[in-house]
Amino acid sequence: MAIQKLIDDVSPYFKWGITLKQQLMELLKNMYYATSNILSSTKLWQPETNYAQNSVIMSPSLPPNCVAVVTKAGTSGKNEPTWGAVDSVVTDGTVQYKIQYRILTRATSDDVSKGTDVYKYITAKIIKPFLDKKLDISTVTPNYLLKIARSYGDNYKPSDTSNSGWFNLGLCTIYYNKEVINNQPSDKGHLINVPGDSTGKSLFQFFISSSYDNFIYYRCTPYIKHPNSHYDSIDSMPFSRCVSLAEFEDTKSDYEKKYNNLVDAYKKLRLQSYPTSLDDSELTLLASNIHSGTITLTKPYTDFDGLYVVIQNDNGVYTHSKFISTDEINRRRSYGQSWGLFEGDYYWYLRKDSTDTILYNATENCIINQLYGVKFNTDIGTEE
Repeated sequence: MAIQKLIDDVSPYFKWGITLKQQLMELLKNMYYATSNILSSTKLWQPETNYAQNSVIMSPSLPPNCVAVVTKAGTSGKNEPTWGAVDSVVTDGTVQYKIQYRILTRATSDDVSKGTDVYKYITAKIIKPFLDKKLDISTVTPNYLLKIARSYGDNYKPSDTSNSGWFNLGLCTIYYNKEVINNQPSDKGHLINVPGDSTGKSLFQFFISSSYDNFIYYRCTPYIKHPNSHYDSIDSMPFSRCVSLAEFEDTKSDYEKKYNNLVDAYKKLRLQSYPTSLDDSELTLLASNIHSGTITLTKPYTDFDGLYVVIQNDNGVYTHSKFISTDEINRRRSYGQSWGLFEGDYYWYLRKDSTDTILYNATENCIINQLYGVKFNTDIGTEE
């Protein structure tokens, strides 16, 4: 139906003795077509009317800010149905509707953080800061992986066990309390399915046994199939044992101990080999331009491996540098007496009531130009 212009000035049609029957017919015809256009464009509910699927129906009787979306095509009844709340399903004659919001509101950053609202929409501006956040690898724990992975029901087995079938499951976990899949290494345990690409290449499966052995098993499809391999799909491959959970924890703990010992040895070597060059990234300025009196540090000296002091004589002619380790400072403070931050031709002694951040002056004969906290760079790297 073509949209006609609505007659907006009806005064000529209501003049006594002048209005013709033909003019009234024109006015009624215009009003009819305008009303039909409104009903068609807004889809106002009408009785005994055919509605196609996905049609959006409106009514003043619907809850505020709601519409009825046709989920099953049919013919409406003689009387308007009783509309339900959002997400409810309403039957009207042979038509079926689902009540939905007409206008969605925009989610705030707090809404996105909470992740509980299922109706508000997210804009690119709101989601970008969340996407820009770098994942802290220390938070990637087994529990974290279980949260982000899809979980299927116990003893689930896909109808399609080809590589593409396992791929379509996505990253997921499945718990088995009986033998269900081919070559299952234990009757009880969690299967973790890690999809590769859509062709089934680089598809990984891990099985964490919850039986007496607590072993971790794996199997995978290679990115390039070996010509002598007789395994066409991951479902036909046997699982190989990786390590038990106890062995894994022991190995992890052993490596951590070795690394920590290596770091300690490195720090001791740095301390014993002083004076040596210090990288700028290892220095944090804690105080500067101190001629006498109390030294107030911007951070506790105990946060560092030692203190590096740049000094001048009182005339400001000669410049020297001194280093003292944190362990040595603590040892001197433990005597409960005034102690030397550094000594020799130039010295600076501190009172016994000094703290980690406030160093009270007892006596001195020089100027402290800069006082740095030294934090040795322990990112010493490893050889592959």
